[in-house]
Amino acid sequence: MSQQFSKEQRALLASANKEVTCYLEQYAVPESRAPAERWIVDGYDLHTHPDLGEWLEEVGKPTGCFTFYFLGYNVLATQAGVIFALAKSMSTLAFRLPHPTNRRNALLSGATPYLDIGPEWVEFHAWNTEASILQTFCISAYRHTLNL
Repeated sequence: MSQQFSKEQRALLASANKEVTCYLEQYAVPESRAPAERWIVDGYDLHTHPDLGEWLEEVGKPTGCFTFYFLGYNVLATQAGVIFALAKSMSTLAFRLPHPTNRRNALLSGATPYLDIGPEWVEFHAWNTEASILQTFCISAYRHTLNL
């Protein structure tokens, strides 16, 4: 009988998540260290505004994936646990775009490189970018990470 892992465990175990996990761990605040008045979700201080997390889930609907909390951030991941999108703070949606053409198109559509995570990542201002643009790059990120 194979062991069943939660989405969070699969994300931690996915070797393709090394860069994003290292980035998020730098800012993750475990419940034991979080100020008493903070929002705690799944044992970590929340780093994503709930409205932005809901927006990420809406943008990600065409992928069939649902958001979940990972180290205090809302993320989207493939069934294998490879993270391809995340929501940060109050206005940042980030997408993993391994293909250079997709990254270039994202930059031409208003994204900026998100080099803090790694060279494959770009970030958009969630509220100043058309939903169709965000969905296009979310779908692209999902498709390109299916084989990682």
